[in-house]
Amino acid sequence: MSVDEAFCVALNESSAELGALCSQILKNSDNISTTQHDTDIFFILWAGALVFMMHLGFAMLSAGAVRIKNTKNILLCILIDACTCAVAWWLLGYGFAYGDSAGGFVGTSRFAGVGIGDEFAYQDWFFQFAFAATAATIVSGAVAERATFEAYMSYSVLLSIWVYPVVVHWVWGGGFLTAGPDGFLGVGAIDFAGDGPVHMVGGVAGAIGSRLIGPRIGRYDADGKLVDIPGHSSPLAFLGVFILWVGWFGFNAGSSLTIIGSGEIAERAVVNTMLSSATGALGSLFFRTAVWPGREWDISAALNGVLAGLVAITSGCPVVETWAALVIGLLAGIFYILASRFTIRVMRVDDPLDATPVHMFCGMLGLIMTGFFAKPEFVRRLNSDFQPEDEKIYSGVFYGGSGQLLASQIVEILVILCWVTLFIAPYFSFLNKMGWFRVSPDQEESGLDDSHHGGSAYPEIYAEDNIAKKNSNNFYELEKAIPEEKEGKKSTVDPDEEDHTLNKA
Repeated sequence: MSVDEAFCVALNESSAELGALCSQILKNSDNISTTQHDTDIFFILWAGALVFMMHLGFAMLSAGAVRIKNTKNILLCILIDACTCAVAWWLLGYGFAYGDSAGGFVGTSRFAGVGIGDEFAYQDWFFQFAFAATAATIVSGAVAERATFEAYMSYSVLLSIWVYPVVVHWVWGGGFLTAGPDGFLGVGAIDFAGDGPVHMVGGVAGAIGSRLIGPRIGRYDADGKLVDIPGHSSPLAFLGVFILWVGWFGFNAGSSLTIIGSGEIAERAVVNTMLSSATGALGSLFFRTAVWPGREWDISAALNGVLAGLVAITSGCPVVETWAALVIGLLAGIFYILASRFTIRVMRVDDPLDATPVHMFCGMLGLIMTGFFAKPEFVRRLNSDFQPEDEKIYSGVFYGGSGQLLASQIVEILVILCWVTLFIAPYFSFLNKMGWFRVSPDQEESGLDDSHHGGSAYPEIYAEDNIAKKNSNNFYELEKAIPEEKEGKKSTVDPDEEDHTLNKA
């Protein structure tokens, strides 16, 4: 074989090997692309599961914060929230939130699951549903211990099917407040994980509901002075806060919606979430102890301080530096204590779980803090449509911003206040006028578990309590009868019954 022939054979063999190698590279590339896609799906499903698990945290916190006689009621409200919201979100909610935009106001497509798996992904629907259910659940604590179960169910549907989705469309679904150069004032609102759509919507609705339904019986004495009504279980409240705390990492980090290429955003969100919640608890605990002594080292202040810090960092968790997260949490913890006193003493809103100061007021604070602390490099990392030459537009005030971002954050606060009030206030007022909103005084006194849900959540404790009350009443009758006998009057208590009562005691 000549040299030329040998060269041609070798070239042909090499070409075949190169061709096979190219085919393998293309195949591997497809596999890598599929793996990346599936990894993003897993990430969002994992984060959505953490967010959904927050309902367990709400349930434990709420159960611990109410009296023992209303435990079943608050648990059932939170359970039904998740169920009614799932149906409402599938039917209309997701479409209003993420459908094709009508003038930046509301979505107009993707109703009743049309397009799922094609126009939009299953995991996106699930993740956004978990957020919607969270917003609805916030109200359960604000009207706890006196709202009818039927009224609460109807409200949950209204919020999930219309009030919440429209706000979501404004902020996340391509509406006028969606972050980007085309947003309001050339920047939109930076609300990464939902200080406005989730916490403010739920908090404002809860404040309105609590104000209209009125305080619990015994919350104020005859002179109008505040009377403390403690919850029945600090351990349950503690457990609930820690479950919420863990879930919040999925709540904030998951809002990146992908992990491939977004790892830096997610990790920054998690770290800032942890730091803000830590200083929130410390700030609340120390401020409460220093300013209003009498309940030193109050665990409820510390637990709600954790939640205050979590809420306040939700808006800006991927766009602020770690030192700023510490400051935001500290301010939130102090602000929560002040807002709590303002809520009950000035607004006269009896909110058993302090949902109003934690979610409404600290949600507002979080949006404003983003307007001050947003770092331009982090904002560009979050949204590549922002250009370096326009840095002043989307920077926080403390980074040389022009104030346009801060103004957009304030506008978000104002429009949410107006929007929620526009629908929730008339609806709750109608229920109140018809007598459908609040249970009767007798039912409230006996407890919603006994009057509406088949008995106490703790039947053994409930039985022992009833026996103790009965014995106490018997002793009271006995004490009345003894002076009567001394005065020569016939006793109303049988002597045998007296002995029986004493022996039983």
